[in-house]
Amino acid sequence: MQHELKRSPQPARVAFEAQNLIHWDSSILTFLTDLSEICRQRSINLDRAGLPVGVRRLLDLAEVVPERKGARKESEEASLLERIGATKARYRAPDLFLLIQQCGAEALPIVPLISFLVGVILAFVGAVRSSPGTCSPSAGREAFQNETAPEKRRASRW
Repeated sequence: MQHELKRSPQPARVAFEAQNLIHWDSSILTFLTDLSEICRQRSINLDRAGLPVGVRRLLDLAEVVPERKGARKESEEASLLERIGATKARYRAPDLFLLIQQCGAEALPIVPLISFLVGVILAFVGAVRSSPGTCSPSAGREAFQNETAPEKRRASRW
C-alpha cells in the first residue's frame, strides 16, 4: 500500500468499498490505523464511509484514546550471541558432575579401541604393499614396457 501511495501523481483520496464485509478481526484494524497514519503524513484524505459501521466506530475509538508510551514493542532482533548470553543455564551440581564423568572418564575405553583399529588398518596396508607378487610402481612400469614393446606384440599375435 505504501508503494501505491508513493506513486506520482500522489492520490488525493483513499476510499473503501467494504459494505459487504461481514466477518473481520483485529488485523483489519491494525492495517487501517497504519494506513490512516501514512495518509496523515502525506496529507491524503482517508474516506471511511465505505467501511462497516463497527470498523468505523473502533477506528474512531482507537484514534480518540491516546497510545500509552512503551505500548508498542520495537521489533529489534538480537544477535545469536546476545540471545545465548541472555539465557541463564541452570544446572544442579550433581547433574553437571555426572555429565563431566560421562564425557570424560566413562568415554576413555573408546580411545584405546580406536587406536587399536587404526594400528590394525596400518599393519594391513603395510603387509599388502610389501608382500611379494604385488604390483609396485616399478613392477607396473616394467609390465607396461613389456606389453608395449614391438617384438612382444608381434609374437603374441602369431
